[in-house]
Amino acid sequence: MTSPFRCAAAAAERSEGLGGTASRADRFVLIEFPTPWPTKAIEVIEDDGLRAALAGAVAEANAKVLLIRRPGQRTGEQRRWAVIDARARQGRWGSWRVQSDLSDVVDVLGEAPSDVWGSEPVVLVCTHARHDACCGVWGRPIASVLAHSHADVVWESSHVGGHRFAGNLVFPLDGTYYGRVDTDGAPSLVHRHLGTATVAGDHLRGFSWMAPAAQAVAVEAHRRWGPAGVDDVISASASALGPDRWRVELTGGDVLPSSITAEVERVAGPEARMSCRADPMPTESFVIRTLDASGQ
Repeated sequence: MTSPFRCAAAAAERSEGLGGTASRADRFVLIEFPTPWPTKAIEVIEDDGLRAALAGAVAEANAKVLLIRRPGQRTGEQRRWAVIDARARQGRWGSWRVQSDLSDVVDVLGEAPSDVWGSEPVVLVCTHARHDACCGVWGRPIASVLAHSHADVVWESSHVGGHRFAGNLVFPLDGTYYGRVDTDGAPSLVHRHLGTATVAGDHLRGFSWMAPAAQAVAVEAHRRWGPAGVDDVISASASALGPDRWRVELTGGDVLPSSITAEVERVAGPEARMSCRADPMPTESFVIRTLDASGQ
């Protein structure tokens, strides 16, 4: 019997790069909701008016909506929600019983972080098998392992982006995306990130608050000069030099060079199936053409 095609295994076999692949988002909206999850998270909102209001607030805040649940558990009558700002490293949590309560999320998305926001750590493991089989095949075992090692912080999540890099872990409090994580390495990766605030460069996909080209340079910096901390990239900018070329400038902290400048090009590659059910399409990668650093 022929084994089913798995896009994550195929991407790893062709050594598709992780750098620059984190979903772009300044904020994350987390809504505790039982599975099965729809393909798009916002579709769980049944009221047309509330769904439109949330969609508008999400677009205005450059946010990403994700459905969450504790590993393997059905949620109870009272559920939690959160708005987390990856730039400010802060989040605001609340609870809901009926969907009209989620209007609070719309209001909070319009707020600036303040002293009523906190810094509760969160680890998301994408397990959205309905979106792509690889999220379930790789994600669910990781969530189960982390439910034992880090039960207080781990949540299963709907599609975070990049199922071909499963297993995918996201730390929304600082916007860090990791890919190709396995069950053996997941507990130590979470311990490093949360316990010592150290980035695991080998699995780093990027940081959601950066443009993709800047993410690619940040990943290279962490791999070249790390191990470094989650706050060792202080600022990042990407200025277009052409349709597929950027000048990237990073400001480093204690471990990384204080100034990193690079030219990055987006390059088309061979066709490949980007998800388990998709037809082949051209791949893309970010190639660092030049990189200069000073002040290490």
